[in-house]
Amino acid sequence: MGRSASQLKHADTGVFITAAQTGLENGEAALLQEIICSDLYKGLAEILGWDLLPVLSPHLTTSEKNDEVYINCVKIVNRLAEVGKPKEMMLGLLEQVDRFLDDSVYRDFLKPLQTVLQRIGISKNLFFSQTLDTLYAHVRTLKFPKQESTADQDEKRLMVQDSDYLRIEETMSALLEFVAPFVFLIQQSRELDEANDLEVNPADGTRIEIMRFLLELLDYPLAFVELNEMESESSASGDHETEPWNSVCRSCALQIMTYLKDMNCSFSTLLLYSEQYNKQELDGGKSASSKSGSSGGTKGDDDNKAGASSGTKEDDENNASGSKGDDEGGGSKDDKDVAMEDEDEDEEDNKLPLLGLSCFAYLTIAEEIEAEMLPSVYSPQYLLKVNLVHLASMLSRMEDCAIWKGIELLSSLVAKLEPHTLSSSLLQDNGLYQELPQRLVVIMVRCPSTPVRQKAVRVLPRYISCYDWKGRYRLLRTLLKSTEHTGVCGLLIGKLKDYVHETLEMPKCNEWFTGSHLLELFPLMFTLPIGAETDLLEESDKVLAALNFLRYILLRDPVSDNRSGVWSGLDEVEKVYLSQLHTGLDLSRAHYVQRLKQLIEDAKKSKGEPSSINVTVAGQTLPKMPVQQQMQVLSSAQYTFDLIASVLGRVGELLSAAKKGSS
Repeated sequence: MGRSASQLKHADTGVFITAAQTGLENGEAALLQEIICSDLYKGLAEILGWDLLPVLSPHLTTSEKNDEVYINCVKIVNRLAEVGKPKEMMLGLLEQVDRFLDDSVYRDFLKPLQTVLQRIGISKNLFFSQTLDTLYAHVRTLKFPKQESTADQDEKRLMVQDSDYLRIEETMSALLEFVAPFVFLIQQSRELDEANDLEVNPADGTRIEIMRFLLELLDYPLAFVELNEMESESSASGDHETEPWNSVCRSCALQIMTYLKDMNCSFSTLLLYSEQYNKQELDGGKSASSKSGSSGGTKGDDDNKAGASSGTKEDDENNASGSKGDDEGGGSKDDKDVAMEDEDEDEEDNKLPLLGLSCFAYLTIAEEIEAEMLPSVYSPQYLLKVNLVHLASMLSRMEDCAIWKGIELLSSLVAKLEPHTLSSSLLQDNGLYQELPQRLVVIMVRCPSTPVRQKAVRVLPRYISCYDWKGRYRLLRTLLKSTEHTGVCGLLIGKLKDYVHETLEMPKCNEWFTGSHLLELFPLMFTLPIGAETDLLEESDKVLAALNFLRYILLRDPVSDNRSGVWSGLDEVEKVYLSQLHTGLDLSRAHYVQRLKQLIEDAKKSKGEPSSINVTVAGQTLPKMPVQQQMQVLSSAQYTFDLIASVLGRVGELLSAAKKGSS
């Protein structure tokens, strides 16, 4: 590095690279930067660009402590991107991004990569495909901070200060800034083509690749972070006012939707794209996410053109489904089979990420971001149909944020539907209609997040009410058969009572919530898992709901009217269910009284220290409860038994009165 710049002009390239490496290791980067950035040595920079990148990259990592060396290396890389051979520089930069799994190298190479791609031009989509695949492979390495399912708004605001979360925000912001100029160039290109009435745009291939990349960002990481507006409290003169607050990730999601609009992507075709996913892929739940993280080879220009077709609403309505080409040509049957298998594998690898499409649907419909891009002629029933795959994809996830998006999307779709607007035939024609409430039940029972469970509880009855009477009946019967959770059973029986009441208020009763159909549900409602020995505290929600249903029927529909047609089945209920309930109530009372006495005796012996009672929830053993708290739990059990006994006594009185009246 001690030679003058003029002497280095014709020096051997190997000697120059060695001298550059030695100089950087010794902290002498200024002279190298002066040489590379000088117009006098533009030709030298062009020749040595590929060889210099591996020398410069180690000094761009977070381990570099010399700020001057770091700054000069950044300037050198940017200069090489400007004057080096574009294709060679692109491959060299991507190689270094792959080699150094370092955020600093990653972000510092985005600008030179942007420069190189601008020099290559937006018509060369294969270069964009390779670049975006490599950049997204780094995104898949991002980790999420651990978040408690019960976190409130203040705790969530603190979570965004976590280093992992900040890394996600910084990476997302940098990537969207990276694609911004290409989105603008594509927008300009399309406007120019429309002005000149050109049908084929050379930038369409690149537009597809950028669209895919944006959807991959929605797939991961944005599907797993909160994208709704957060609420923050600001104190003004002692008064608390709620103000909306956008996180960086939500701002990134908004920017992605704007980019898709600016590139004139067809929102309706993206919404319909999920029909390409089969049921096996939905049951897998994570297949799309894992595929989207892989960095594959080159992709054809026609790949996914359906999703990137131009976005006039008239075209959207006509392009709701893609066309399939016919297999033609000669060759043996085996050759055709192999060719078809290879083609299927290529299509499978090139599919747009399902979870990203689902997140796109959530943003468009639930958050109403760029919602005007969807055709206004779409009916609420059609919107629900085309979003079934999106809903199944998100509701089958294990992550709270992904589940929340699915429930919010379903809630928005159901809010647009009037009661009785969905036909029961849909439950037979498409199994996803019937699977949605079953997935909601699983969430209500197993999801650790209280807000998510509560949201599912609110949406389930509204979804069932969207069907006609036969559809409501089929869903309730299916859920009562498949659900063992007593709280969910209580909710379903309560909804059943509402439908029976609505039926009895009609001038002419519908057949599905009266007569033989209603009697078919009795064995599902009026049953105890192990007869009289059932722990009634655990079954209290279902038992109370069943008794309240029975009390309602006895009061609302006396035997003289019998519009419900169920009086013929009440004898069996009385002989079996109510009889077992009386016995079981006595056994449960005695059991919990004995447990309370034993707890008091143990507390006296241990001088108030906690007993050895363990409580297990969802397979996890909770910390031991203090004695006082255990006593409160056992005492509250007696109140529950008193409530059951009260309703049970009232039901017995009504049955006795009905028998006396009929005799």
